Amino acid sequence: MSTSSSRFLKFWCYTWIGLFILFALLQLNDPDPEIWMTFYFLAAAIHFAFLYLKLPVLIIIIYALLAFSWSFLQLPETFEGFAQKETHNMNVEEARESAGLLLTGLVTLLTLLIYKKQS
Repeated sequence: MSTSSSRFLKFWCYTWIGLFILFALLQLNDPDPEIWMTFYFLAAAIHFAFLYLKLPVLIIIIYALLAFSWSFLQLPETFEGFAQKETHNMNVEEARESAGLLLTGLVTLLTLLIYKKQS
């Protein structure tokens, strides 16, 4: 692995580790924070593992597939955007959750592709 590609992988992973930790902390005011915090902290841990551990590819793929499946299940009945205009709108909440799950799955698979290309 070249030095520049190694630096890019580190930059990529550390960026997403920080973002996933931020996403997890933003869940503190959610009605079920333990579920979402665990999910985002796990995403951060997987990206840490890309740098320092030899995590089996199957585990990474299962995590991404879980994120995609869960994202599909969280789709709201009616998409009303991501901004809360009322006191509490379940469609907006579900849209946010679905988008977060989709983003996490996509980033995890993209990281796997970057990692494999550099190995």
